Amino acid sequence: MKHAIRNYFPLFVLLVLVSCAAQPPITPQSPLAQPPERIPVPPLPLPDETGMERAIRLIRTNSPEIQKFFIQDERRVIHVRGELLNKDGKVEFEIAYEVYMPFLPEISTSGQLYIDFTVKELETGTVVQDYFSWSIPASNAGILLSFDDDHEKVWEAWLDTLEKYNARATFFVHKWSPFSEKALERGHDIGFHTHRHFNLRNVCLDVFFEEVSYNPDEFRVGRPMAFAYPYGFWAEWMHEKLLKNFSILRGYGVHFRLYSFDAISNSFIIATAIDNILYRDDTEFERTLTRMLWAAKFLGRVLPLTTHNISDTAAWGIKPCRLLFLLETARGLNLNFYRFSDF
Repeated sequence: MKHAIRNYFPLFVLLVLVSCAAQPPITPQSPLAQPPERIPVPPLPLPDETGMERAIRLIRTNSPEIQKFFIQDERRVIHVRGELLNKDGKVEFEIAYEVYMPFLPEISTSGQLYIDFTVKELETGTVVQDYFSWSIPASNAGILLSFDDDHEKVWEAWLDTLEKYNARATFFVHKWSPFSEKALERGHDIGFHTHRHFNLRNVCLDVFFEEVSYNPDEFRVGRPMAFAYPYGFWAEWMHEKLLKNFSILRGYGVHFRLYSFDAISNSFIIATAIDNILYRDDTEFERTLTRMLWAAKFLGRVLPLTTHNISDTAAWGIKPCRLLFLLETARGLNLNFYRFSDF
């Protein structure tokens, strides 16, 4: 037995040495070390996959290769579109997306939407219709909600509801008030809306500067981040003057607009109005707002929305039921609420 062990011992040592040499050296890992950045690689065609089949696969997986955008027709209906380019940079496939929102509790529970799409191959004219299930992701997409004028008592009554939905808003006021203090304490934002709500296009230069100037000690918020034009009326020359004192200028319009996060800071934007006077009934409001919010989420953008009073009868305001629909739908779509000071 001793002779057998002696004979095999050199072979045993050799195997141990080879085994140890095959293992990579262990180096201590810093707790701050980060994994290397992964650069996404565009999906390649599968074996025997046609161009249309690949397009459908990319659509179903919501591939970043698809360039998405929106259009708004003459009836102000919003349509989400997409394009797939070929290797020469020319459009090869056109895509039209359509979403049918289920009941809001179903969105919140499942976290998914079913999206219909139509894809057209431009070279052959081939058209295919299909759908895919879209898991609503967390993202920077959100709503920039604002209220204008001097409806402090009504706004204050809604602070608890806004907090319930984790919704933050910016209130554009003419003067500092106890409501302004409460709004800031509750996490909202205060902007400036001139002193007397004049149409700034119709006043002389002295009155213009008088209206857009404020006393920081009286306003008690330091320098307001944002300024909203009365009636949404403005002229190009005003932007340069006002951006010296405000970080963001806001207009008012009826057309749908989306902004990237970076495009809002130090600039002029136009918020989409959601006042009662612009919609024939609650059904039209809900249908239009659904498209707005879904487009903002699907395209990963920020949607500025604005109104005035919160009332069933005010023309320039939003019905309580419509505001609740906005808050519920935004929560179902996992949209953020931003203040102007967030930019």
